[in-house]
Amino acid sequence: MALERVSPVNQSGNILALRARNILFDDGRSLQEIADEEEDLPPLPPEHEVLMPLRAGIYDLAAAALGNGDVLVGGGRQNNGGLMSTVDRYDQAGIRTGFPLLQRSRTGLAAAALGNGDVLFGGGFGNTTSDRFVDRYTSDGVRTTETQLSIIMRGDTSGATLGNGDVLFSGTASNILSAVDRYTSAGVRTTLANLSVVRGGCAASSLGNGDVLFGGGHGGLGESNVVDRYTPAGTRTTEVSLSTPRRLLAAATFGNGDVVFGGGAAVGTAEVSAVDRYTSAGVRTTEVPLSVARFYIVATSLGNDVVFSGGLINPSGSATLVQDVLDRYTSSGVRTTGIPLSVARYYHAAATFGNGNAVFIGGFGAVASDAVDLYRP
Repeated sequence: MALERVSPVNQSGNILALRARNILFDDGRSLQEIADEEEDLPPLPPEHEVLMPLRAGIYDLAAAALGNGDVLVGGGRQNNGGLMSTVDRYDQAGIRTGFPLLQRSRTGLAAAALGNGDVLFGGGFGNTTSDRFVDRYTSDGVRTTETQLSIIMRGDTSGATLGNGDVLFSGTASNILSAVDRYTSAGVRTTLANLSVVRGGCAASSLGNGDVLFGGGHGGLGESNVVDRYTPAGTRTTEVSLSTPRRLLAAATFGNGDVVFGGGAAVGTAEVSAVDRYTSAGVRTTEVPLSVARFYIVATSLGNDVVFSGGLINPSGSATLVQDVLDRYTSSGVRTTGIPLSVARYYHAAATFGNGNAVFIGGFGAVASDAVDLYRP
């Protein structure tokens, strides 16, 4: 019988309606050949996977993706309170390798990637004071020391990358000053206009048009709902406020370039479930709230979506419950609850690999955690 050439799907859209297994598709393969190839395909990787653990339980650490798509994680604090200077790389296969140490052990630091693919670790707390140090790492493991941050006390540092590849760091100096420092790939540091309200512990992320938003935080006036926008040209403007003043919140960027802020703690330790989205045009909308109101939450991109994970709740005003919840938001505003973290924890770090996978590293549960959880889109 002569072989008949047809399109892969007939007019009814049902491939099973094809009349014979010796019909050829447009690419020259028969239905039997396609079936044989599908049997040989490897199984799809799992949505959630636990990677090689950290070298020790570490919390209050920082992470960011290198230009080659791998993730660097560094600094933090151990279970005994000892500060860490270790820096480890996780490649996209999940293998951990050690990098040169930070120039000083510290916790509460921030990490962000320059446009040339290098990662900067800036600020944080040392053994006796807050730190101005900034360390740069290349993809091949070379560490260099950058010009220090502009102010001596630099607690609760936050950082993000502008569209031109420069990195912004912000933090506070004893609730007196909230400086914003810019670092270029060439190693030049300049100081931009201060945040409009003195505060530390902001959440920061990059809009699709290349601007950076710093939102929320805490300072001498308490919890803040202020959102400051910085452009690559160095201009600062103030956006529509967050729906709820809060600290200990998280921010990340959707694939469409919108930035979303979620969770946090209001006055005292009142958990916040609010999720606010900002567009490059400056429009703020309120999304479906988190499935569990919580603070000390972290967030990162997962493919085109954003995921929030972990955190703390304070149901009685004193006792705290550590969370393993993972909330996933699509750019169309749909929220789903994903596979929980392997270990319930807070004070962890989050980053996105170059392939779009999200990783959550370390943190604190009953003790400091060495867990590393990978999620695939």
